[in-house]
Amino acid sequence: MIKNRHVLILMIFILFLGSSAFAGSQARIGAAGAQELLIPVGARGIALQGSNITDIAGTEAIYWNPAGLAAGQRTEAMFSYMSWIAGIKVSYLAIGANIGQSNAIGFTLRTLNAGDIEVTTTEEPEGTGEMFSPAFLVVGATYSRMMTDRIHFGFTTNLITENARQMKATGVAFDFGVQYRNLVPGMHLGVALKNLGPDMKFDGPDVEYPVNTGGEPGSRSRPAELNLAKFDLPVTFEIGLGYNYNFAEDHKASLYGNFRNFNLGNDYYMGGLEYGFKDLFFLRGGYLATQQNDDNIFGPTFGAGLQANLSGTSVGFDYTYRTVEYFDANQFFSLRIGF
Repeated sequence: MIKNRHVLILMIFILFLGSSAFAGSQARIGAAGAQELLIPVGARGIALQGSNITDIAGTEAIYWNPAGLAAGQRTEAMFSYMSWIAGIKVSYLAIGANIGQSNAIGFTLRTLNAGDIEVTTTEEPEGTGEMFSPAFLVVGATYSRMMTDRIHFGFTTNLITENARQMKATGVAFDFGVQYRNLVPGMHLGVALKNLGPDMKFDGPDVEYPVNTGGEPGSRSRPAELNLAKFDLPVTFEIGLGYNYNFAEDHKASLYGNFRNFNLGNDYYMGGLEYGFKDLFFLRGGYLATQQNDDNIFGPTFGAGLQANLSGTSVGFDYTYRTVEYFDANQFFSLRIGF
């Protein structure tokens, strides 16, 4: 009874936050900023299209569902790298550690490199010869707790920084997650509310422009400033189910399904399937669909993973390939080391 009360309270709390985040009009679809928060990290989770929020564990859980961090190893580090779209590179570093038997903390660093972009102006639309490199950085801190042997809860605080030439925007976003493992033997439930936070706004010297104060040629100009609008964070609410089935002693199959509601975009439906042999070798696949699939450029995912235990140190490597319309296919690499 106590276990059920715990999970009920947590679910009500996350649903209450989610109802506040999704109160906006559908006419604002596409208006969210800080899109780097939506770029997935971790090759295993991406191979399953993020559908495994039900039982994902360790440092990779921090992005998908922070509740799973406490279910990982005592200490774990993960590095993930991927080639996204249009030559954009995303790097991700996560470190997690268990504190006692029930608590865990983690820290993450995510960078997005868009490369060099040529500066153009109304006077020189072909380019001024000057280049600039936008910088996107997300730093996070996570706390996770195993409230019972079945119920896990976690939250993350992310600090967001965006720079483009002399313009800068900063913000903070919060993620919340719950996992209820073994609702019935082998079946798990996951809920996650991500990117909840106040609006962001760009500011800096580049918003200034000269205005002529007189009507005559040669009149003095004075600096004026554009009043830029604020933008919302891309809040998502997800709920998923997963089922693990062990067969023929050394073989395991996991089937996942997930629904994602997006405050300023179309809803997502995600599914994934994973096969594991002796917890050493894994094959994975996933599929994502939206309400209007014409807006979805990402196709099926295919991945594989290796896990080895070397003198008490766990080493895992995962690779995922995702087809993309209009761009080269995405490739994702993750390396995990646990102690």
